[in-house]
Amino acid sequence: MEISHLQTFLLLAKNGSFSQTAALLHLTQPAVSQQIKALEEELGQVLFVRRNRSTHLTRLTPAGEVFLPYARQILLFLTESRERLGSYEPEKPSTLTLGAGSATITYRLPELLQAYKEQAPGDEVVIKAGSAQEITELILKGDVDFGFVNTIARTGNLRSFPLFREEILLVAPGNWEPPAFPLRLQDLADEVMILSSPLSGFRDFLNESFRRYRLTPRVLLELDDLEGIKEMVRIGLGVAFLPESALRSGFFAGRLKTCPLVEEFSCTTFLLSLPGKFWTRAMQGFARLLAEKYALPGLLADTQRPTPEGEGESFFGPPRNWQGGLER
Repeated sequence: MEISHLQTFLLLAKNGSFSQTAALLHLTQPAVSQQIKALEEELGQVLFVRRNRSTHLTRLTPAGEVFLPYARQILLFLTESRERLGSYEPEKPSTLTLGAGSATITYRLPELLQAYKEQAPGDEVVIKAGSAQEITELILKGDVDFGFVNTIARTGNLRSFPLFREEILLVAPGNWEPPAFPLRLQDLADEVMILSSPLSGFRDFLNESFRRYRLTPRVLLELDDLEGIKEMVRIGLGVAFLPESALRSGFFAGRLKTCPLVEEFSCTTFLLSLPGKFWTRAMQGFARLLAEKYALPGLLADTQRPTPEGEGESFFGPPRNWQGGLER
């Protein structure tokens, strides 16, 4: 039994006119007649005495009179259930699933997740690491709620939001001498490099930059762990490119240094989401944190229910600029 058929039945019983019912429902009169006919066939009863020359209005038959209060009750219960579910919060914890590269997981997500856990301590968070392509595929399949990537695949099926941009720095041992001054990227062609894993989103960005500036790097090591890359550089095994956020801690004076290049590198991290995906309570809560921290009010437009005005607290202060005392 179609709910729309019940709604048509109640409206027709009230006004007694097929044409008026059709106009109110923005349907054709034959469509209204078909709905009533289908309902009568399902119930096995004639519900209306149709209007004719002797009958001014379409009116209910005795069977229609019997069915009328039940139809009202069915729609009433449906309305009440929708209202109840609209404000229902499940007792079990909600799960938030994120996809990101190693740099974002290590240096950006901890602050976000700490704020999220403060507002939703019972929720579970699942993090899946991967390259930009892998994370994009997980988003498209619906296996991940939000993805953080440094490069965006050519697909029109996802929404993307720029979150932040940070400088990419050349990091070298403290006693390293640049082969040229001013130093250009192509001057590093003979330098041994320690780079992030080929499966990481950050490596995707570096590879695009190397192609753009026609540099074929001499790669000694490829590591998933950016902290490990810093250690390999510190002991003199080679030079590396690292995001600025990776250099905020563990940067021992005199053991590592950053070297300026003529070319300026900066990398943007984007948030990916799947349009049409139902937003759980966990997704809405995390999205509000991102929208506040990175000034992205458009992100909340994807939520399935609006956020009440004034809801929530401030979890982040103004963006902090890193004032590192690094040798440049």
